[in-house]
Amino acid sequence: MPTNVTGKIQKPSALRTNLADYETVRRSFSWADAEKTLAGLPGGRGLNIAYEAADRHVAEGRGDRVALRWIAKDQAVNEFTYARLTLDSARFCNVLAGLGIAPGDRVFTWARAGALCLRPRHLEARRGFQPTLLGLRP
Repeated sequence: MPTNVTGKIQKPSALRTNLADYETVRRSFSWADAEKTLAGLPGGRGLNIAYEAADRHVAEGRGDRVALRWIAKDQAVNEFTYARLTLDSARFCNVLAGLGIAPGDRVFTWARAGALCLRPRHLEARRGFQPTLLGLRP
């Protein structure tokens, strides 16, 4: 499927944005209202960022939609659907569990800088693994 890659935008002011008036939204923002938009884990078992980021979209019938689009330096486009992220995260968690790693253990990933670094961090969140950005720590 061909994808149109947009170059530099000459007149950003001509674009319609998702957030038309930041100050108004900021003034009216409420964590209680934001919380209402979260699905939470099935059965009321709490909140998990991996479920909110990918799994809920699959459960709600949007698994085939693009969740992450990465455009490489050579303009190659890589798209990852919610279903793919959910499947890959389950596989990655099974690998970690097979190695004897449990939620709460420290897991360090090494990846090239860029969008793909988001995937391992998302995957770790599924089972409670907390990512650490070694390169950004003082």
